[in-house]
Amino acid sequence: MRRRDLLPALATSAAMAQTNAPTQRKGRIKQGVTRGVFGRDMSLEDACRAAARLGIKGFDLIGPPDWPLLKKYGLVPSMYPPGPGGTIPTSLNR
Repeated sequence: MRRRDLLPALATSAAMAQTNAPTQRKGRIKQGVTRGVFGRDMSLEDACRAAARLGIKGFDLIGPPDWPLLKKYGLVPSMYPPGPGGTIPTSLNR
């Protein structure tokens, strides 16, 4: 590439980078969250609704009684509390 070709190429790439075209996602990342991500005063149903709107796939540390609510919003329970390894304060945080 010659020097005189560099400037137009840079200008073109900068203009392409600033377009507001939506990014095409492949959907391979499946993100999970816990209730702590959302406000303390937010109900579980509101948190599930917000998570589904954001494209979240899993919800951690939700027990079996609330699994139908997760299913209603297309979410999966991705980590069972307290699980076979114990609770977070007594096992995971140590």
